[in-house]
Amino acid sequence: MTPGGGHERRAGFAAVAALVGAVAVLVACSGPPATQPSGQPGARPAVGAAASSGPVAELQAGLTSALVERVYATAAVRSAARGDRPSSAGGSLDEGSLALADLLGGPDADARERVAAGLRRVDQLQARDARAAGSPEASRARSELELAQRDLVPAVRRAVPAWTPGDVGERLLPDLVGQLPASGEAPYEGLRIVATRARETARVLALAIAEQRRLAAPGPRAAALRADLTGLLTEHVQLSGGLATELGRGGRLSAGTASARAALDANARALTGLLAVAYPAAAEPFGRAWSAHVSRIEAHAAEVAAGNPLGGASRDTPEQIARLFAGTVQGLPVDRLTAELSPLVEAQLQAVAGAARGGPQAAADLRVATARATVPAALVSAAIAEHLRLG
Repeated sequence: MTPGGGHERRAGFAAVAALVGAVAVLVACSGPPATQPSGQPGARPAVGAAASSGPVAELQAGLTSALVERVYATAAVRSAARGDRPSSAGGSLDEGSLALADLLGGPDADARERVAAGLRRVDQLQARDARAAGSPEASRARSELELAQRDLVPAVRRAVPAWTPGDVGERLLPDLVGQLPASGEAPYEGLRIVATRARETARVLALAIAEQRRLAAPGPRAAALRADLTGLLTEHVQLSGGLATELGRGGRLSAGTASARAALDANARALTGLLAVAYPAAAEPFGRAWSAHVSRIEAHAAEVAAGNPLGGASRDTPEQIARLFAGTVQGLPVDRLTAELSPLVEAQLQAVAGAARGGPQAAADLRVATARATVPAALVSAAIAEHLRLG
C-alpha cells in the first residue's frame, strides 16, 4: 500500500457500513428510529445496528482486526526466519503494517508515512532477531529491535496526539514486546494472551483517535461487541492456519499441534461466551456446534497434511454456519449472512490446506481470509445490537 492506498481500506469499511445498514432494515424491531443525525439539537445517541456502524465502531473494529492479525503475522515471520523457509509471511506482515498506519494516521499523510516507516523497521528487525537467536549476533539484534520499538513511539504519538506518553508506555511498548512468540511447549496460548491484550489496545486507541478527530461518541456496548466479535473471528482464522501448519510439520501428536489445538478451543469458548452474554440459553448448543465445526477444520487439515489434496472431512457450507449463528441471534438474515460467509469459508479452507502442505503462500492466503472475516462479524454484531437495542 502506498501512502494514498488507504482509500481502498476506507472504501472497504464503507462497504461494511452499507451492509450493516441493510441489516438494520432487515431486522429492525418495531418502534422509533434508532438515531438522529449527531450534532443536531435534540439528537439522541445511536442505538441498535446504527450504534454498531458509526465512525468509532468502524475504527475500533478495524484496529482490532489489524492488531490481532499483527500478533499472529509477527509470529509467522519469526517462525519462517528461524526455519529459513520460503514464506509469504513477510509480505503479509508488511501489508498489515501499512494498513495499520493508514488507520492510525487517517487523513494525515505525513503521520501515515511516519508510522508505516516505523512499523516496517520493526518488522524487518523481527526477522533478523529470530534468525540471530543463539548466535553471537543475538544480543545486538535484540537491542536493535528494542530501539526500533522505542523509536516507533513518537511516530504513533504524531498520528494520535491524544495518546499520552503514559498511554504509550503502558500499552504500545508492552504490546510490541509481547508480539515475540511465547517459548516453551505452549506458544499459541501465549499468543492468545497477547492477542487479547491487543483488543483492549484497539479500544483505547479508537477512543483517543475519536477524541482527536472529534468523532461522535460511540454506542459503547454495540461498538465493543462488534470489535470483540471481529477480534475473535480474526483469531479463529489465524489459529486454524497455525493448527494446519503444526499438523503439516509434526502431526497430530506434536507439542505444537497440541498448543494450537488448545488455543483454537479456547478461542471457541471465548466466542461462545461472547454470544452467551446476549443469549444465555443458546450458549450450550452454539458452543457444541461451533466446537464440532472447529474439529472438522482440523480433520480437513490433517487429511491434506497426510497427502489427500482435497481433504477428507465433511466441510461446513456457508449456509450451515449462517444457520448456526441465526439459530442464536434472533432476526439475523440467513441469506445475507450466507452470502458474506461464502468468500470467508472459501478463503479459510484454501489457507488451511496451504498451511497443512507447508506452502509458501499460506500466510498470504490467511491474510485474505482474515480480511473476509470482518463483514460477517459486522453483520452478526449489528443484528444483536438491533435486537437487544444496544447503545
